[in-house]
Amino acid sequence: MRRIGVLTPFAANDAEGQALLTAFAQGLQHSGWIVGQNIRIEYRWGDGRADTMRKYAAELVLLAAGGWKDFQHGTVRIKARTNSWR
Repeated sequence: MRRIGVLTPFAANDAEGQALLTAFAQGLQHSGWIVGQNIRIEYRWGDGRADTMRKYAAELVLLAAGGWKDFQHGTVRIKARTNSWR
């Protein structure tokens, strides 16, 4: 099963963060990726703290997730294992 690491600066109970992640999961589903069936998402919540974001970024790298999402200021960046930004 493939894994994706999701790192967000939001708190886990933040409505905007939840809406973005719901849309992300729906987009995956439209592309044939079903959470719990053929893909697993590792969520980490930064809670608006730079130190927490650094800690969780390092954790996701150690988990060797297939890619991660970084939601900041309305932008979405995808970093894949190839180290290239798309």
